[in-house]
Amino acid sequence: MILFSCDSNEETPDFDCANSTLQISLVQKKDLASCSFNNGEVEVLAVSGFPPYSFSINGKAQASSVFKSLSAGSYAIVVFDSKKCSDTLSVEIENFESTLTSTAIATPNSMCLNPNGTLLIRPKGGTAPFTFRINNGISSSDSLFSNLTHGTYSVFVRDAKNCSYTFTTPVPRASTGVSWSAQIKPIVDTSCAKAGCHVAGTGRIDLTKFSVVKSNAAQIKTRVGNKSMPFDGALPADQIQLITCWVDDGALDN
Repeated sequence: MILFSCDSNEETPDFDCANSTLQISLVQKKDLASCSFNNGEVEVLAVSGFPPYSFSINGKAQASSVFKSLSAGSYAIVVFDSKKCSDTLSVEIENFESTLTSTAIATPNSMCLNPNGTLLIRPKGGTAPFTFRINNGISSSDSLFSNLTHGTYSVFVRDAKNCSYTFTTPVPRASTGVSWSAQIKPIVDTSCAKAGCHVAGTGRIDLTKFSVVKSNAAQIKTRVGNKSMPFDGALPADQIQLITCWVDDGALDN
């Protein structure tokens, strides 16, 4: 049976990473002796799994297992293998010249198209005043960042003595309340559950039925997200996001 494609293309199942033997370990790290130089280093070792490997540190990808030019802070180092399985290692780079560290207080994002998550950065130690930055944004003296979608953010804090601290922190996700009847069903009816595609009698799953849509919600989310569904053209970005939010809310009949 053809499930989600009107052009007979089917996807190869991914490897189940629950069975992965991939592991990452710390080889060595170099802390900072001075705030004048961001010269911290970390070297990791990946074993098993399915080479070749790639790596990321606080969400920034690279091919090498050696990370250089690091400021003081808390780092999440992730290794990925060719099957897209991963393992994570947490490493703290210290700065013996400064007591600066930081945490954050997050408010969950509960809106789909207009995110309302927040991060309040709370520095500890160091010397005021402080400046703050998230991801690759602009530094600011304001420690509150608003209108954030859910996800993981890289936070950078700098004090008056030019000492800095880096860490990652999540903005959680709350239910967005996207409606099946008012928002999702019209998209499905117009773009998928139409003559010649996902309706009864075509040999494909019948997306005119809510129970069928719900039972296949995760795959529908993947296919509209990678733009392989609908077959006659990708959905607009806002519709893809609405479907993603609805599925992540639990694919409710609301």
